[in-house]
Amino acid sequence: MPLNTELRALILTELKIRKETAVSLAMRAKVSPATISRIIRNESEFAASYTTERKILAALGIEISYKRAKSSSVGSNIIFDQFQFTPHASEVESRNVFLNALKKSQGRAAVYACDTIPEFLKTTSVLTAELGKKFDAEAYSGYMSSIVSEMSDLGNFSGVIFIDDAIFSSLLNRTGLYQQLSQDDVDEQVSAIKLFFEAVFPKVQGYVLDFRKNGLTTVFILDNGYGVNFFYRGYLEWSCEELNQKIFRQSVDALSSSSQILQLLTP
Repeated sequence: MPLNTELRALILTELKIRKETAVSLAMRAKVSPATISRIIRNESEFAASYTTERKILAALGIEISYKRAKSSSVGSNIIFDQFQFTPHASEVESRNVFLNALKKSQGRAAVYACDTIPEFLKTTSVLTAELGKKFDAEAYSGYMSSIVSEMSDLGNFSGVIFIDDAIFSSLLNRTGLYQQLSQDDVDEQVSAIKLFFEAVFPKVQGYVLDFRKNGLTTVFILDNGYGVNFFYRGYLEWSCEELNQKIFRQSVDALSSSSQILQLLTP
């Protein structure tokens, strides 16, 4: 479960969004108002129990079953070494999470599975199609594009990137989420994808495959146990080598039914 500081940040954010009082949350979570108050005050000597944390998160509509413990296995369950949850990530926080993951990836093998186009490659028009006109797509695209520059500066990374073929096909054919795009919009996005993979090939290779068929989900992992996933409108980061080994094995198995992005985009 989250540490007190993380749980406090999550509670304060949710109370603000829901326009709810701490007492009301305590009643819904079936915990004492004093418990919520002590977490909000971040009392150093107070630590909420695992059961209490689960009740609070459940009342907020968030189900997190990871435990604070040394990384190990119990039967078929994996117990996590450590993790951190950044709730309601803003554009700046999103960029910082990406940069943190990129820096950690130096000299490591990585797997990045994204059910849409890789976040740092999305054009403004694609972001607008996905998130609507109210979203500041131009600013966010700028934040994410700067990560590509960071990649060029750091340089020492390798691995694979998976994209779901349903999304890739939808983009190319301007259907579903992308039906409002013009052909110029599609060409701009395809060009950005192609240029990136040409620049990083062969150290980083991109593949398109059926996520559902291969049991994949969005995730970024490294071979040292670090992982991050977009989770309940925020980012969940963890350290668990055993979990990442399982994802690596599943990713290798998935390669047999995938197609290289550069081959698909080269006439």
